[in-house]
Amino acid sequence: MMTSKKVIELFYDVVSPYSWLGFEVMCRYRQVWNIELKLRPAFLGGIMHGSGNKPPGLVPKKFLYMAKDLNRLAGYFGVPLQTPSDPFEAMFNKGSLSAMRFVTAVQEREKDGDKQVEQVCRELWKRIWSDDKDITEPGSLSEAAMKAGLSDSEIKEALKLSTTKEIKDKLKRVTQEALDHGAFGLPLLVCHVNGKPEMFFGSDRFELMAHCIGEKWLGPQPGKSSAKLMSSVSEADFRCQHGDTICEIRVYEQEVIVVPILLLAAFLVTLVFILLLRFCPEKVDRIRPKPSKPTTRRVLHGIDAPPGINALEGESIALDMPSSYSTFHPPTTYPSKNFSTSVVTPSFHPAPTTAHQAQFHSRCPAQRAAPARMENRNVVLRVLKDTADATERHSFLGFASFLSQLGPHPFLPELLGVVSLRAPLVTVVEELENRDMLSFLWRCRQEKVDPPCEMTERRIFTMAKHVASALEFLHNKDILHGNVCARSVLVSKEYTAKLWGLHGSTQGRTMEPHREMIQHEEMAGARGVSQEINRPSSDIWSFGVLLYEMATLGEAPFAEISVNELLQFHQRGKSLKKPSNCSNTLYSVIKACCQWKDQDRPMLPEVSRKLCRERKAHLTKSSRWRGRLTLSGTCRKQDTGKPTATLFSDHCLCQQTKLHYFPQWYPNGALPQNNI
Repeated sequence: MMTSKKVIELFYDVVSPYSWLGFEVMCRYRQVWNIELKLRPAFLGGIMHGSGNKPPGLVPKKFLYMAKDLNRLAGYFGVPLQTPSDPFEAMFNKGSLSAMRFVTAVQEREKDGDKQVEQVCRELWKRIWSDDKDITEPGSLSEAAMKAGLSDSEIKEALKLSTTKEIKDKLKRVTQEALDHGAFGLPLLVCHVNGKPEMFFGSDRFELMAHCIGEKWLGPQPGKSSAKLMSSVSEADFRCQHGDTICEIRVYEQEVIVVPILLLAAFLVTLVFILLLRFCPEKVDRIRPKPSKPTTRRVLHGIDAPPGINALEGESIALDMPSSYSTFHPPTTYPSKNFSTSVVTPSFHPAPTTAHQAQFHSRCPAQRAAPARMENRNVVLRVLKDTADATERHSFLGFASFLSQLGPHPFLPELLGVVSLRAPLVTVVEELENRDMLSFLWRCRQEKVDPPCEMTERRIFTMAKHVASALEFLHNKDILHGNVCARSVLVSKEYTAKLWGLHGSTQGRTMEPHREMIQHEEMAGARGVSQEINRPSSDIWSFGVLLYEMATLGEAPFAEISVNELLQFHQRGKSLKKPSNCSNTLYSVIKACCQWKDQDRPMLPEVSRKLCRERKAHLTKSSRWRGRLTLSGTCRKQDTGKPTATLFSDHCLCQQTKLHYFPQWYPNGALPQNNI
């Protein structure tokens, strides 16, 4: 019993390059799929008008894409398609009405199939989309028909017939049929399967159409795919006897032997490298490429912790553990000034752990931190792991050297000791019970906090004076902090504010800025970042933002302004809005520090004197946060500015009670580092 052929109608217009691609593919699959292909010449202009559609070439971006896309499609489909020199003239001004009437006339007079119509259409496509020639004049139509194999008498008869009302009405009727099927462009394929029509638009739906009609898609050139498959099979059949497995393996040696061996070798190399990383990290350190150029700036590695992790909590550390590497001596390349606390051998006792304590992960995987007690006081230990290489040990001791040479200051965390002559290397820093100021401010927003937490304006002036004093101390030593914010200030049990977060500091006005500063220069939101980044006035700006955070109990500054508008916001002379519970005196200090021009900002000694004067003059005034805390109202995505309840985003991170800021808040480009 013979199965009936599936019927596929192809509506097309020779002015459409995509119709040419669909036309050629369907002609190639006529025998592969055993289908009955019906060619239905239609008028594309009538389709566009009847459906209310607009040609994609009228959209500039689509037109540029189509020009590139057609070049790719020409090679993929194996069709000699090239864009005309003036496609608008060929497609829209001249059009294809006369050409499609001529094709309809050729089809009308042809009684045995569509052989002549197929050849004439192909020649017309070649004229406009390959040879860049006209297809509207009678002479052009005659030349194309002659190349298609029509005689002179047949050409004259077709030209005469194309002007008759019968042919015009037939072209209109076919165009209307396409519209009735739902056409809005060409080519249009209508598959009749089990008496039900299925419409497919364009030249990229052949695989889906094959699935619908129960056929297999072999690519746009099925002849090449079949030939390649048959040649491979015939080669094995020719060279090998039936059942000769060894011979067949030799024929397919590359697929059966070479590729699996390469994959196995890659797997073994990857496995060996993973095992080295797990069990022999020191060997990996030796083969790790070293930086070709030593850095010219001092990168500080202290007890800084990533956001959301408490450096004062952690694991118990046994300091009497056997050394896994030889005794390490401090580098001789550091300044000759001796450590004031070069070697200490106190008795450390690990602090008792709590349910909220977690393993400490620092910016450097070779370091760990833990709370402990030394001489009846709580301290924080920063321990260098045994697996640290020489570079990490030099960096660790370099930071300890920096803190030692920096000298004591009442409003900087105190360095209590350094173990530098034996493993493990340890720095000991005092503990500050209230942790970072940002967490402290957010706790002050909450009701029923234990211990009680309340911010008054007098306390704001007091703590701001502490920070200003430490900042002035650093500036006198020609050191720029570059990272002044609430997260970079630690608060003691007695509400003493101590400036920390020295990871992004630079020493010397001419030194190269920290890498993070350069990376976020475009997002800094201030003019001339690269020139102002190493000036004390940059720290003044950040100090003004710190005062705003304290006055608002940790509210995000400039949160309502997008990154794209922030630069213009400052250039127009605007500044931070006055908080609702902020006095005019405090707001005047904030506004003065956040002036757009650095020369308009006050000097740090002047700010310190005003803070000291106002601290004595102000009475206690509560600034307790009124209302319920809403994380989604504070976190905003940088690109949309829409509030989101997601805890993790590109530029805002609310983790537990911490708030991490947009980089554009700081005109010196110093994005707040991951520290406490």
